[in-house]
Amino acid sequence: MRIDQLLVQRGLASTRSQAQRLIAGGVQWQQG
Repeated sequence: MRIDQLLVQRGLASTRSQAQRLIAGGVQWQQG
């Protein structure tokens, strides 16, 4: 599975395009 698809599936991005922009921007998530 692509990471952008995973972000959309988990609700961290609304679209794959948004997820790709977040990835390109170097956004970091913290699991908690």
